Parts: sequence; structure tokens; C-alpha cells
Amino acid sequence: MKRKYIIISGAILCGWALVAIFMYRAVQPRIIARATAPDGTEMCVVQEFNWSAEPFTTRFLYRHPGGSWGAFYFDHQDIYWGIGKIKLNSATSTAIVLRSGKKVIEFNWKNDVYVAYWPHLTRTMQGAQWLMASDWEPGLSLEDIASDGPAKHISDK
Repeated sequence: MKRKYIIISGAILCGWALVAIFMYRAVQPRIIARATAPDGTEMCVVQEFNWSAEPFTTRFLYRHPGGSWGAFYFDHQDIYWGIGKIKLNSATSTAIVLRSGKKVIEFNWKNDVYVAYWPHLTRTMQGAQWLMASDWEPGLSLEDIASDGPAKHISDK
């Protein structure tokens, strides 16, 4: 009988430890995917916990060599991204962001055209929506915005 309580207590402690590890990992800004184009343009997808019922904010960010990071909105009511990947096509200067194998973002690093694919909408923009602080690096808070960017809204379909 005593052994049964020890096993149950151990299982509960392990469960709480796993929840604590997940929460610690989830509340830190996380780099979901990252890639560097042949011309040196860096790109990444970063997700940050919102501390609300809308759990995560997700943004696509890029930086041309010698420049500051620019950011595009993806979602502020997002769920946890388990798997993300950026595939580069040098011939078209295009990055494709995959979420669990499905294309959700397309970005042309030569002309800074960003396309977000949501189930109900496809949004196209040119130029960053926000410019990050000059000392911002992936893994830091997404709230560290220096200014609005030169974004030009192209279309919603």
C-alpha cells in the first residue's frame, strides 16, 4: 500500500515537472525556424507567449546584411508551433516557411514581399511592418520595436 502511494506521488511530481519545463520553454521567446539566404539575408520565425487567453504572438523577421531586423505580423492568437522550417529557393530568391509541413509564409528577400497564408485569407505586403531596435536579436522579446516600418499593403484575398 505504501509503495502504491510512493509510485503515485512520483508520477504526480514527474507530471508537474514536465508541465514546469513546458511552461518555462513556452514563455521564452522561441526561434521556430531560421535560415540565411545566399546573399546573407537572415530570416526567422519567432513566437512569444502573450500571457493571455490568446497564447502566442508569432512574427516573421528578416535582416539584410548590415541592416536592422524588420518584422511582419503572422498571428497574435496563435497556438504553439511544434515544428517549423524555412526552405530557400535561390533561383527565385524566395523563402517558404512550413508549419508542420504546410506552407504558411512566403518571402522574397530581393524585394521584401511577404505573403501570409491563413485558412480564410492570403495577405501580401511589401517592406517590414515594424523595425526592431538596433540591438534586437532573435530570441529577445518581440515587443522591442523601434518604429513602424515602410510596409506597403498590397492585397488581401
